[in-house]
Amino acid sequence: MIAKTVTTPERRPTIRIASTTFNTVSFNFSLCFSAFILTSVYTSGGQLTASSLEDDFDTNMFIHQQTNEEINRSLRQAEHDVISGADMTLPVKADRLGKALGFNSSSGNPEAIEPVTNASVSVTGLSAGASPTASVSVANSTATFTLGIPAGATGATGATGATGATGATGATGSQGPQGATGPQGATGPQGPAGSDGADGADGGGLSDVVSDTTPQLGGDLDVNGNALVSTSNANIALTPNGSGVVRIDGNVDIQTGEIVLKNGGSISNIKLYCESSNAHYVQLQAPAHANFSGNVTVTLPNTTGTVALTTDIADEATALAIALG
Repeated sequence: MIAKTVTTPERRPTIRIASTTFNTVSFNFSLCFSAFILTSVYTSGGQLTASSLEDDFDTNMFIHQQTNEEINRSLRQAEHDVISGADMTLPVKADRLGKALGFNSSSGNPEAIEPVTNASVSVTGLSAGASPTASVSVANSTATFTLGIPAGATGATGATGATGATGATGATGSQGPQGATGPQGATGPQGPAGSDGADGADGGGLSDVVSDTTPQLGGDLDVNGNALVSTSNANIALTPNGSGVVRIDGNVDIQTGEIVLKNGGSISNIKLYCESSNAHYVQLQAPAHANFSGNVTVTLPNTTGTVALTTDIADEATALAIALG
């Protein structure tokens, strides 16, 4: 009889029959790079000793323990898992090179999948109230995440900050040039002189203009340092006829629903003074001639509030953007 011990580099137990002679069999076991050899020889009618059986039982127990250790360290399927269609065999080397181990979404069997080594994110803004969206795809080892994020609701308007100190009044600008005087209109023809009336009696003239119910001026009215005043809180009415306007200083026209403010060569403006001894004013003025590209109409809002500067609006927009993230 010849006994042979076989050690295999594969982590699987192997059994080799060394020889058979006269009904005698010898077994060799190899596991985990360490060989177990069963050298007991049992023949027909031979002796069966307790020590030989104990040695063989110990050897079998060692083999069983090491086999369980390798099984516990391997990829395996749970006993209670579905068996139908299960195949826990790993993909062949050529298919799994450079790949990650995954499990099929239908069968649950192991398979080689594309590894994720890079990632990119694409974010799209959605309208307020819309449902957020999210998706992911993997191609060429890159995971691409696509997100749709709804805009947040507009936050409440913050409290109005304290009014800053009034800045110093700027220097008065230089007087603009005087505009050219318009051409003198043609003088109308002189009417014929009327005949001299009879001399009136002494003291017979009008004592006041109240007695003349249709008075007309024959020339410019010089107030001579006085004023036009009314009594008993009465209005002073200046009512032009037809399409005529009330013209002040030759450049300011006032008519129903319209005020025209022209000038003599400088930019037209309106000054609105404060209530404290007229110490300060806010000036509204037209742009310079070079900045016009046509006539402009500015419509005021129809609600009560404060007109904001463009710089204040930009600051509030920046603060709102930061608050919304």
